[in-house]
Amino acid sequence: MVEISRQASTCFTKRGRITEIIARCLLLSQKLQLWKNTPEEEVLVRSFLKDDRFLLTSPNLYNALGVGTTQLYNQRTVYNHKRHGKFELGNRTFDFQVKHHFPEKLTPEFLLVDLAGNLNRLAEDQQQVLTNVLSKARIMDKNKLQQTLDLYGNGKAKRLLTQVLL
Repeated sequence: MVEISRQASTCFTKRGRITEIIARCLLLSQKLQLWKNTPEEEVLVRSFLKDDRFLLTSPNLYNALGVGTTQLYNQRTVYNHKRHGKFELGNRTFDFQVKHHFPEKLTPEFLLVDLAGNLNRLAEDQQQVLTNVLSKARIMDKNKLQQTLDLYGNGKAKRLLTQVLL
């Protein structure tokens, strides 16, 4: 941690190194696993829903796809079968969304399909992110991506990604 902050302070002294600082901050946050679901979040959601069938995610996870999303969001999304709306649990706000189909665990394919379907919720340049999403889709396993799109994609995601999968 000291080594990374020493490197970051070196970057501050040099002009034009902002992207390097951002990259190192993202690397540090990934090393500290700041965006992973904590067990207490899952316990809170499980007891609130009284159900084990949910998927806890965040727009921050899109950053790992390498499609140009870099914003940090103080938001958790819970895909589930029972509740819809924003609820505060344990001093955290969770956006519960009723979805009939979602995977048990997050995969890169699901994150890409979810991102394509939720582009309008991002603070980034949506056209640039869309271009990067389509490029990323071209290099992913087409069978897995098609299966994920068929099972979990909303109408917008299907319209955007189908052109790449043909």
